[in-house]
Amino acid sequence: MKNKYNILFKTGDAEIRALEKSNFDVSNIFPIVELTRGRKSKTDKVGLISKRIKKLGEIFSNQSICLDLTTSDQLTNEEIEELYNTDSGYENWVEFLNSVNASKTFREIVPTILVDTTDEDIDINLKAQVESLSKSFKRIAYRNDITDDGYIEDIGIFAETVKEKNVEFVFIADCEYVPSGATRNTASLVSARITKVKKLIPNSTFIVISTSFPRYVSDIGNDNYDIFPLYELDVYKEVKEIHSDVIYGDYGSINPIRNDTVVMARGWIPRIDVPTLAGIYYYRVRNKIKDYAATYSIVASKVVEDDKFPTHLSSNWGIKQILLSKKGSAPGASPNFWISVRMSIFIAMQLKRLKL
Repeated sequence: MKNKYNILFKTGDAEIRALEKSNFDVSNIFPIVELTRGRKSKTDKVGLISKRIKKLGEIFSNQSICLDLTTSDQLTNEEIEELYNTDSGYENWVEFLNSVNASKTFREIVPTILVDTTDEDIDINLKAQVESLSKSFKRIAYRNDITDDGYIEDIGIFAETVKEKNVEFVFIADCEYVPSGATRNTASLVSARITKVKKLIPNSTFIVISTSFPRYVSDIGNDNYDIFPLYELDVYKEVKEIHSDVIYGDYGSINPIRNDTVVMARGWIPRIDVPTLAGIYYYRVRNKIKDYAATYSIVASKVVEDDKFPTHLSSNWGIKQILLSKKGSAPGASPNFWISVRMSIFIAMQLKRLKL
């Protein structure tokens, strides 16, 4: 795991597209996947997550993968809610993981421990879940939102089980969105948290996940152009100064709170984001000609003409889409498509940064 690029992502169409279209070596990636419902259709009114598992299997065949479940009301469905059922030690979740494991879709599954704080029998069911997972999996993960202070109580419930079963414990410190000026406080909080976890479960693996890409660029950026530094790198570096064994991870340039549907419903200003080793720059042009595809072509021209444009990534799928748009080929005319483009370039840049 230490020689991998750890990326946490939801199984939305934008993320799946970026991963399946790009030509980077996925063997260098450790995916931490927040399973969401699949796309609904006439024959699938629920949006079965099996469709997402199938796609993930095509992308990460014979690879290790960490599986978690979404808590987003927009991205869940009845099937996911059933997997959150705490009865009999989260029996539904355990059985689901065992069935995916038995399918041999992936080389290894690293399951995430689910925690429902409203469960009246939380001690019993949480411990039983970890005991069950420890029987089938060599590594188990615990994803901790840094706004959640209940991690010590949770880990205290199953710490002895983890040590007795001799499974590797992976603690994922999920910092979510880290704005400008918050890196030092975030790193300090994560560092203190890791110190406490090490006392409960020594020799654990620690991954720090964060992103500095805002939900709306207009919240912190200028209207037509701006550039964002990558604060996720700063958070990691500061934590690493205290805990040298910590592992880097991020959200692949996607904000944890989705707004795709909101943007689509009210219209949008065409924008293209381009990750570089130094940050992410963007250009944006208002759709005055009432033609989104043509406007994206104008934006693409501005993006490519910028000196920061990464011409050395000419083989990258995302870069190719920008160049096609510049020529007027209109490969995509929706925000969702251009999220895929940004993510594709961002991953390629991170793999280059990590020399993987």
